Amino acid sequence: MKSKFPSTESMRKRATNELKEFAVVAAYFCLCFTAILYLKASILKAEGTPQYQQRNSSLAHRHKGEASA
Repeated sequence: MKSKFPSTESMRKRATNELKEFAVVAAYFCLCFTAILYLKASILKAEGTPQYQQRNSSLAHRHKGEASA
């Protein structure tokens, strides 16, 4: 009589295949999101308002005000 549960070996193969597929999809999404962020940064830089400078300048003003007070 055959068991209705899959064998440990077939479960291990399926888990390995699923993990490989997940890694490929995760790497693809990482690549896509990085490309989108790079595009956003290049557009902001072309417009003359880089996002990173806005953040750093507001932090710099905050720290200067605390130091002089």
